[in-house]
Amino acid sequence: MSIVRCATCASQWNATLSPMCTQCECQRLIAAPNLITDKHDPNLLPLAYPDYRSCLSHDFVDNMVDFVGYATASGSLFFNTKHETWNHFTPEPLCRIPGSGIHAGNPMPDHALDSLLIADVFGDPHAFAVDQLLVRKQICDGDLFPLWSCPSNDCRNLCVPNEHGCVLHTNPPRAHPVLVAL
Repeated sequence: MSIVRCATCASQWNATLSPMCTQCECQRLIAAPNLITDKHDPNLLPLAYPDYRSCLSHDFVDNMVDFVGYATASGSLFFNTKHETWNHFTPEPLCRIPGSGIHAGNPMPDHALDSLLIADVFGDPHAFAVDQLLVRKQICDGDLFPLWSCPSNDCRNLCVPNEHGCVLHTNPPRAHPVLVAL
């Protein structure tokens, strides 16, 4: 376990589980102008689309800071090989259902979706609900590629996406180690 302190906000987190400061990432994602797009906005229901889609729950919209904070602290980043973007996947965030699925042509949701995906987290982040089993199949099929560990000797931290090292081994470092008393 590697507890680190963010060089920007001084928050602490476990860099073996999250590659970047969870507080800074949460704030950045919450501030994204398109985090909830019209296609996934429950406030616009009923609304039919020609294709299958998901709709976030009112619970997600009302408690977005809690959901995104949990996602940044507990979810995982994956590189989407089809879209060449980094996506954040969180199964069962806060032990709640983040949204529902809507079949093509239907105006209202008809089945629950148990996971949250924030697509294109370093470009134009947008959130939607997904089926955990479908995402796990994409991981197994190699469509979603997980983060790797820092290549520095004896470092088990996750690499910062699009970098060659973890938050301690980038230049300049994005975090500093925290000495933990035993």
